[in-house]
Amino acid sequence: MSLNVLNAAETPAFPLDNYTEVGEEVRLKNRTLDLKRETMQQNIKTRSKLTNNIRNFLEENNFPRY
Repeated sequence: MSLNVLNAAETPAFPLDNYTEVGEEVRLKNRTLDLKRETMQQNIKTRSKLTNNIRNFLEENNFPRY
């Protein structure tokens, strides 16, 4: 049995765990990788829930939408 590597993967710029401190500049240069980190995913989910709650509150209280 043989194995052919079609496309070798590069080592990520930083690990995806939440324990490794990574500088902001490195995180911004590798934004797609940074968004896969659990902390960032939790931030996105929290922001989404907050935004939806605010929208629902405004809608229920007849605030005009422009």
